[in-house]
Amino acid sequence: MDSPSYRPSPEHHRDLSSQVGRILAGLDLKPHLVRGWLTCPDDPNFYTKAAEVCALYPHCPPHSVALSVDEKTAMQACSRRHPTRPVKPGQIERREFEYRRHGTASIIAALDVHTGQVLVEDIVRNDSATFISFLRLLDQSIDPKLTIHLVLDNGSSHVPKAPRAWLAAHPRFAVHHTPKHAS
Repeated sequence: MDSPSYRPSPEHHRDLSSQVGRILAGLDLKPHLVRGWLTCPDDPNFYTKAAEVCALYPHCPPHSVALSVDEKTAMQACSRRHPTRPVKPGQIERREFEYRRHGTASIIAALDVHTGQVLVEDIVRNDSATFISFLRLLDQSIDPKLTIHLVLDNGSSHVPKAPRAWLAAHPRFAVHHTPKHAS
């Protein structure tokens, strides 16, 4: 069967596929059907926290800005090996699948959920010190008359003592943590 000249006959394919179909039917297996689930966390405040975060998106409090902040680490920087061929009459756009790797990039970003503006900074590490440095940048970049509502996940750089202490010392920042499994 490993010989390069072996070519299964169409009858062989039909026999094999019908055999697989009979086995799956007999076991009541349906590998083409998938249903995801999430075990609800043991947090009695899950829905309250979720509602608080969700309320910021359509209705920001007066004299405030709502920022969704998160880190994205180790993103691949890639480019296509060959240029995309544009659409032509009677032919769809064609894109080559091969790409070149140019390393990785890590960023931290704050999205103003009402304007769509994004403040992005390259980061070397994803730790508390980096997060606090970014908070300082936000503090300097945003009109001091505005309250800054931060929507944060429970990431390892957001919850230690140092960021909590920094935020407590800067009352213009109002922190809204997403519930576990909801970021």
